Amino acid sequence: MQDGKRLAPTAAAPQASATHGGPAQPPHFVLDHRVRILLALGFGLLVLHAGVVGLGAFAVAAGALTVLLSRRSAADLRLTAAAVIFVGLWTVVKCAVELWSGASVATALTDSALLGLRLGLLILVGLCLALSSSPRKLGLALAWMLRPVLGRRAWSVALALALMIHFLPLTWQTFDRLRQTMRLRGTGLPWRQRLILLPQAALRALSQKTWNQTIAIASRGLDEEAAWREPFPANAAHWCLGSAALLAGFFLARL
Repeated sequence: MQDGKRLAPTAAAPQASATHGGPAQPPHFVLDHRVRILLALGFGLLVLHAGVVGLGAFAVAAGALTVLLSRRSAADLRLTAAAVIFVGLWTVVKCAVELWSGASVATALTDSALLGLRLGLLILVGLCLALSSSPRKLGLALAWMLRPVLGRRAWSVALALALMIHFLPLTWQTFDRLRQTMRLRGTGLPWRQRLILLPQAALRALSQKTWNQTIAIASRGLDEEAAWREPFPANAAHWCLGSAALLAGFFLARL
């Protein structure tokens, strides 16, 4: 059931001071997960409408935050490389389309660079949100936020978000491991046959992981509305901090 452990409710950590007799550690500041979701949505919208100066400031902030949150593992580096290739591909496509439509070289390069920067920033914003918390915590926060609108159906949307955050990196890791396996063991395999075998093997591996995840969710009772109810404190300071960050982002986007 390892595929479902990230969606399981986290158990309370033991009190170190009571066990070892040491001094109690001051609690760390943890930003409210509801505020994190609103910040991600807000900055995602600001990225779409920001100017060059605002995009540059957002890129520096998002890049620094991603570096702080990243584990700097080999899998993270390969994921970053794939994201860079994805953004670069669409930047080249945008430039080619602009040139094909009769735009000047300067205009085509400028527009394609802005598209690539916006697309890269949107990926960084989503990555920061995923790295900063667990899928379970983000799902609980989303269920709380959607409950006034969707009522008792809010938990299904929260579960879908948690599964998406859980399976996106898992899917990439599965493809990455299969590519490495085929490169090491299938040295004489033609590239056309590799293109056929890779999605087939990935589909089989992901179907097994999906089944394991389904069993884990059912065994922990996460397929019921009651499992996605958690009382959240008011955290007025957190909301004020998030509002100040969005306000600062709004002014930067207008530059």
